[in-house]
Amino acid sequence: MAAGEGIWKSLGTSFNFSSSNQDEAERTQYMIYGASSSVGLFALQLAKLMGYRPIAICSPHNFDLVKSYGAEATVDYHDGEKASAEIKRISEGRVELGLDTISAGESFMISLNGFGDKGGQLNVILPPSEEATRFRPNIKVAITFMYTLFGRVSFLRIPSSSIRADGGTGVQDGLQA
Repeated sequence: MAAGEGIWKSLGTSFNFSSSNQDEAERTQYMIYGASSSVGLFALQLAKLMGYRPIAICSPHNFDLVKSYGAEATVDYHDGEKASAEIKRISEGRVELGLDTISAGESFMISLNGFGDKGGQLNVILPPSEEATRFRPNIKVAITFMYTLFGRVSFLRIPSSSIRADGGTGVQDGLQA
């Protein structure tokens, strides 16, 4: 569910299976941080089906696993600066879309630094620090939460402008919408 919300619903895209037949140079690079997590593995499959060229950021011992789920390239996250540089090298600075399935520690900065100069959209599962969102103003950070309420699945997207200085998010207001 989280992968579907992050890759498909929040971007307002539709499944276009014919796009996977495009020339590789025309296909959009899609960066997935935490690609070996349960959400990441599902996201890899969705991204591939939708015609994206998935770049998987994870630990090297999971490289074969993520490739078997659709990753076209892999990056080791252990050294943040090297990871971001490798993402840019692999994508030739053309990453415009990303999903951070970890949203903690260095994941925000590695992900933000992996984007090209054009910017784009990074979907995250937890709110980033204010410093991280100011770091790359040309990258829209879309915060997506998924909750099960009263036996049904609901999606709640909280714009970064509603994040309070104390880290709270006004969830109750979002649930009313």
